[in-house]
Amino acid sequence: MLELATIADEVAAGYSRDDWNHWIDQDGDGLDTRQEVLAAESLQTPEISENRVRDGQWASFYDGRQTSSASDFDVDHVVPLNEAHQSGGWAWDALTRQLYANDLTFPDHLIAVSASSNRSKGARDPAEWLPSNPEALCTYLAWWTAIKVRWELSMDPAEHQTISRYADNQCAGTRIDLAAADAGTVQITVAAQTPPTDAQTPSDGSDCHPAYDPCLPIVDDLNCSDVKELGQAPVTIINIGQDPYRLDGNRDGVACT
Repeated sequence: MLELATIADEVAAGYSRDDWNHWIDQDGDGLDTRQEVLAAESLQTPEISENRVRDGQWASFYDGRQTSSASDFDVDHVVPLNEAHQSGGWAWDALTRQLYANDLTFPDHLIAVSASSNRSKGARDPAEWLPSNPEALCTYLAWWTAIKVRWELSMDPAEHQTISRYADNQCAGTRIDLAAADAGTVQITVAAQTPPTDAQTPSDGSDCHPAYDPCLPIVDDLNCSDVKELGQAPVTIINIGQDPYRLDGNRDGVACT
């Protein structure tokens, strides 16, 4: 996917956060985009009142911090709005900027993280900032790359060089599936480059996700409720830190307990 990215200098002038309309209630259910992300990423059924998520259980992907209060966490644009502006969003119309700022169609475009990690990151790209949680590094870089290509945003030379260096070394086992590409958009899964074992292969011969034991189906997204309905909980994370469905909130290697 890095080979699909355009390398270009950034356009820093002209950014205004007010030009990127968020958070909006896209489906009219009373929850705006921030609340939708908090509700979806809570590790237990959250308390919702007056169209706000109040209490639940969250684990910050960037630094591993946990909380039961939604107000402690920010909802982060993995590729920040200012970075999107500098990388090509400066030329977008208002509707495209709104769609980007509230994108829930790719589940890792927006994530709930600790306020301190979000403030630390700011608008910096991977050449300037990386998550302190080492188990998050490769997945974060895969998300970043996928979002940049998906939205046809460029990378500056230092940004591209940094991601490429990790892709060739520490993150060489991370893969992005490009099979489902349509009109410039890409659906992705991120997984360790680990061949499925016999225990991970379903008896019917269907595809099986190599990141988990027992076998989980390869789908766009999966949560612990789905896993329990399949009768496969608890689930072992084969390589801690490679958890594309984000089932292991406390990063202990055992998910959906």
